[in-house]
Amino acid sequence: MKKTVYTLITFATVIAIASCNTSTDETKKEQNTSTSFTDTVNKEIWAEQMVSNNLLKRMEGADDEYWNDINKNVNRANIFNTIIDAVISGKQKAFNFENDTLFTLESVKERLINHDFDLDPSKKNQHYTSDDLSALRFSEKWIFDKVNFKLENKVSRIDVIVKKFSADGKWIGERALFYVKLNN
Repeated sequence: MKKTVYTLITFATVIAIASCNTSTDETKKEQNTSTSFTDTVNKEIWAEQMVSNNLLKRMEGADDEYWNDINKNVNRANIFNTIIDAVISGKQKAFNFENDTLFTLESVKERLINHDFDLDPSKKNQHYTSDDLSALRFSEKWIFDKVNFKLENKVSRIDVIVKKFSADGKWIGERALFYVKLNN
């Protein structure tokens, strides 16, 4: 009889331990589910669409020290060439900034030719290069994480912008060559 009691106690202990592990696994699943829910509760959309303009060339008269302090290791050549190569190869599509229509490959190639008079007249009718890239404009969605105090920017579009000059070589503004959509 004693042996039977000890066997029942041992069996009951094994079952109790097994059921504790099962409930722990279920508790973990519930915690993971509630954590995911908490993450979405703790994040809020600050802006469904926000446009930001980032200068890539120092403005005339701007202080070099200040410019270098706010712009670190910007590789204009890499930025320009990556976007242009993706469009020319067909990996990305170029869109018209003014009416959101798709440019043909021939139209893009034509837009890459500088028809403006430049400070250096020898550049007229030559292809734009990374040296001509003056800014990038981004369309972004801003999501703020209140718990981690972190702002997440999801860029959906990049506008490629070059400087525009008058016939007498004076800078008169900027020209958006085209924009590309990012795959988010």
